[in-house]
Amino acid sequence: MRRTLGKLELNGIGAVGCENITRDKLDTTEIHSYRMEAMALLDGMTVLSRLGWEGTIQWHTDSKAVIDTFKKYRRGVKASTWTKQRDKDVWEAIIKKQKGW
Repeated sequence: MRRTLGKLELNGIGAVGCENITRDKLDTTEIHSYRMEAMALLDGMTVLSRLGWEGTIQWHTDSKAVIDTFKKYRRGVKASTWTKQRDKDVWEAIIKKQKGW
């Protein structure tokens, strides 16, 4: 989508396949808001780490589920909650990125 004079217009670009932001490619064929919000967080973390960002970051998202999951896994992963976790591939990559922050 592109923004023109305060309006969003379709630009005709669409994609299905794999997101190549880590060494492990993430499947993007299953699309739902929770997964996309988590992938946006991962993309931001990836870009900032590649830039060598050392400052503080303040994330803004309207996805309470992603915020809660991020906070939960920042304290460590428990087997009981991990077995129920949706989109493990995305969260595994986020957890790896968190260790470097």
